[in-house]
Amino acid sequence: MAVTGRIHKGIGGFYYVETADGLYECKARGAFRKQRITPLVGDRVEITVNAQGENTIDTILPRKNELRRPPLANLDRLFIVSSLVDPEIRTLQIDKLTVLAAQKGIDCVIVLTKADLAENGQQYADIYKTAGYPVVLCNARTGEGADRLPGLISGKLCAFTGNSGVGKSTLARCLLAGHTPCGFRTVRVTGVLDRPSVHLLPAVGGVPSAENLLFYCGAYSCDRFDTLGTAALAQQYGDVLLMDELGPAESQAAAFCGAVLAALDGDMPVLGVLQKADTAFLRAVAAHPRVRVVTVTEENRDRLRQELQLHL
Repeated sequence: MAVTGRIHKGIGGFYYVETADGLYECKARGAFRKQRITPLVGDRVEITVNAQGENTIDTILPRKNELRRPPLANLDRLFIVSSLVDPEIRTLQIDKLTVLAAQKGIDCVIVLTKADLAENGQQYADIYKTAGYPVVLCNARTGEGADRLPGLISGKLCAFTGNSGVGKSTLARCLLAGHTPCGFRTVRVTGVLDRPSVHLLPAVGGVPSAENLLFYCGAYSCDRFDTLGTAALAQQYGDVLLMDELGPAESQAAAFCGAVLAALDGDMPVLGVLQKADTAFLRAVAAHPRVRVVTVTEENRDRLRQELQLHL
């Protein structure tokens, strides 16, 4: 059966194509590799669906644009996210991205985060508004400014890009407002023990201590994840399960990884934070049929608050 759809995500050589009939896991035909063509998220494609589940991407329909970093196609709008402080705003990076978008025929929106911590936010906003760009000043703690983003996204294929330090965990906390979360969060602290350390705390509350120590910074051990992490995931008493965060280090904790995947099979909504890393465990999480992966950057952190609240 031939079906037309759009590539929703690509992980480890598998592509997930969203169609009118549902989401299909596909592999690209070998002809693409010979022609040095790589399917991109956002591509409109024609696929063949068979009863054995061995679905293939047969044709990539013409692209109106494409980006290589991040690798995306057919964008309508690019949200360029930059924090105003911590890290400081990078105007050169913003300017480069606006030029790239103009070359590709992509609309731009400038999103400036951490407006509550900076005194110069309006100054930078006025500069980019004068240049003709829509600007959104966001405060992730109060949600101010984030309410504008759904309207700018609606009906368009959008992407967010920006530098590190954009506040993934802050966004997660904003999304949990009005919910009773269970699960866990990891925190890095100094001054609690004799050296910097990472601790596993409940989704709400908790104080770093020797009892909830995961590991000392620079001396990772997976044993504590297998005990503390699995225990935290077993206590599903709320209406949202928080996993903040999952990364390459946790991939070594076999019992914990199994508990995470089992939780994803359950009925409770899950809000997780994934580090950007390539491990078998993180690929399995991202490829899970109940998982929707959203890349959080400086730009999209505030937009996503309301969008993801709808899913929760």
